[in-house]
Amino acid sequence: MANRIFGFEEFERDLEIVKRRFPEEIEKFLIEIANRGLRKVKKRTPVGVYTNGNTGGNLRRNWKVSDVKRNGDRLSIELYNNVEYAPYVELGHRTRNGGFVPGVYMLEMSIMELERELPKHVYALLREVLGKL
Repeated sequence: MANRIFGFEEFERDLEIVKRRFPEEIEKFLIEIANRGLRKVKKRTPVGVYTNGNTGGNLRRNWKVSDVKRNGDRLSIELYNNVEYAPYVELGHRTRNGGFVPGVYMLEMSIMELERELPKHVYALLREVLGKL
């Protein structure tokens, strides 16, 4: 007579449920993390002030999050800005008179902060998914 582990069949059934639900949860998670990054980078993005006292904001307004893209088993999402001068503000640039304007690194700093926070968000996701069992 084979040994039976009490509850194993139920556990196996629950794992199948997680396997089916998990792609949806991961996609929602990626969107949530990307939107956290979006909020962080927008806060760090400088807004120019013109001589007439008006403020710009084109660079800040144009941060976007892409849709989730699938490539086989891989999922990806992008945080981007199509404003042509965004790389110059991020990384710095030379001026016409030979000077240098240092970079702001709004994207790099936001991504680094997000990476430090990521483990707690992953654990929260796992608790949520496993809690549904």
